[in-house]
Amino acid sequence: PTAEQWLVKNLPQGAVVGFDDWTLSVSVYQQISAELASEVRLIPTESLVDMVWQEDKENTMPTLPVDQVFIHELQYAGRSVADKLGDLAGQLRDQKLDRILLTALDDVAWLLNLRGTDVDYNPVFMAYCIAAADGTAEVFMDSGKLTPEVQDHLATSGVTVRPYMEVAAALASTAHPLAYTFDPSLCNVKLKQALQNNPAVTCTEQQSLVVHMKAIKNEVELAGMKACHLRDGRALARYFMWLEDQIAAGQEVTEVTGADRLEQFRAEEAMFQSPSFTTISSVDSNAAIVHYNPYNGDHRPITADSMYLLDSGGQYLDGTTDCTRTVHFGTPTAKQKETFTLALKGHLGLRNVVFPDTVTGHQLDVLARSALWSAGLDYNHGTGHGVGCFLNVHEGPHGISPRPNANRLKAGAVVSNEPGYYEDGAFGIRIENLCYFHEVETKYQTKRFLGMDDLTHVPIQAKLIEVGLLSDAELTALNDYHAEVLERVGPLMAEIGPRELAWLETACQPLAR
Repeated sequence: PTAEQWLVKNLPQGAVVGFDDWTLSVSVYQQISAELASEVRLIPTESLVDMVWQEDKENTMPTLPVDQVFIHELQYAGRSVADKLGDLAGQLRDQKLDRILLTALDDVAWLLNLRGTDVDYNPVFMAYCIAAADGTAEVFMDSGKLTPEVQDHLATSGVTVRPYMEVAAALASTAHPLAYTFDPSLCNVKLKQALQNNPAVTCTEQQSLVVHMKAIKNEVELAGMKACHLRDGRALARYFMWLEDQIAAGQEVTEVTGADRLEQFRAEEAMFQSPSFTTISSVDSNAAIVHYNPYNGDHRPITADSMYLLDSGGQYLDGTTDCTRTVHFGTPTAKQKETFTLALKGHLGLRNVVFPDTVTGHQLDVLARSALWSAGLDYNHGTGHGVGCFLNVHEGPHGISPRPNANRLKAGAVVSNEPGYYEDGAFGIRIENLCYFHEVETKYQTKRFLGMDDLTHVPIQAKLIEVGLLSDAELTALNDYHAEVLERVGPLMAEIGPRELAWLETACQPLAR
């Protein structure tokens, strides 16, 4: 049952349930309230967990992060803070709004061209922001996190800094009439109530305007995403080559030691900052757990008899990566080859589609599943998520999924393409590339059409492919992809050495019937 269903079932009618209004989003509050109806009443209260934790002398409550933020330079961001604030201000004026309250950390980081280290794997920092229709903004954050350089960066962009915990008071104390907007899925109840309780303020709830701005990468951001994916492709190719060598030599490599070695390869690449999420390094039945964490697992060895799924990514100053490859170091079974090839057919089908720019990801999702469906198989996760540029590896508003999503797919947006198949207790398969949407020319230019190009350049293991299941068009598309991987990543591998280049050449050899 859901939390609200459990409350209705187990509490008497008229019971009162407290909640921390700093940590519950408006959307979730509205959902729970509707489910509870008149059965149970919700009231905001201080966080009881915090109150108890503050009294615990042995396990002290952590303080807010104090690491300093840093400027995301224009050579990577592509647009200045003033430009972004100006565009946002224009959208506010068009909607007859005066202010927008931004509560998502990646929205704030993107808008202000700043990055931080407050959240593992995500280069963001603790802050709120209020942007105005005159092109100025206030950011609420710990001033101790600001170097003189960052202070100047903000001041010259029309951004004022205020203490982090003053945001609710600032919203509540506005004296003259203002029209605010905020995203109910991202804003907490505390800040909404501060606005609602202020008679001078009117509120419009809508999807964050910055979410849409951030999703469309500019030319500089796209160039950075392309460049970092080539370096990341080299790191992954080197890892798979190393792994093959270790297994051939009888050296034990576990899911965890493998993940750690991959991070070392990435760390040797220019501009690497950190992984973009906890690496999913998973062997056999562990790979059937979609979000398996090897550090909490059984540290299973990767052997010549293993089916190995690796889902990993990196944060670079010029972009963010996320790639999944499934490989076998011995002889795969017929079913493993069949299901891998069916997932590959879905991957290629989605990658090569051309579609009107009015289409949503929900409408395209079937392309990634149809080959699996024809065999009575499926996978229980979405097919694609948005990705930030040296930001969160998962971002909106678009996605490719069975779940309806009204947001259209737009040129310049980045999305993952990751169909798979999972057999409980046996093995898991996923093939994931990051792609970006772009406008394409069609024979009859009746309307605007979009297509996808790959950002990820990592070989797909030939050993797992049942070539007879691929159409001629699919086989050509796969060979073309591998030719592109060799052309673009080959020179980087050659910088390491001739053996590394030879490994990539073998991995990218064209397949034939």
